Amino acid sequence: MTSGADRGRSEAMMRREQGITFLGFLMVAALVGFFAVVGIKLFPLYMESMNVWQGMKNVAERPDIQNLSTREIYKYLLRNYEVQDVDFITQDNIARHLKIERARDKGKRLMHMTYESRRPLFGNLDIVLKFDKTIEIPAYRGN
Repeated sequence: MTSGADRGRSEAMMRREQGITFLGFLMVAALVGFFAVVGIKLFPLYMESMNVWQGMKNVAERPDIQNLSTREIYKYLLRNYEVQDVDFITQDNIARHLKIERARDKGKRLMHMTYESRRPLFGNLDIVLKFDKTIEIPAYRGN
């Protein structure tokens, strides 16, 4: 048997436990909204980096890549980026972003791409994505 005092406490608890308050709801909505905006701003940056990486892979997988000069690799990569809508890498700045280096393994080269992509988030707060990827080019014959 329950006493009258116990029954009174449980009824009082039931009245207090009715769910989230309006202020709590606003805070949850603000957090969800904030992360939605951040996600919407980040998505294009990650898509851009995926397109840059895919372009590097496409050029590195060319059957004649080992016979191409650095200038020819730049040319093929720029063509690939035109198709994939990567417009921040141009003929004027590709040498700053992409380095073709000799690998330690004899005859191989490395294609090394570095860049930063910056987009405004709120006011003077920016989102920065740093891209630093290297892909191996098979054995090289000639220059």
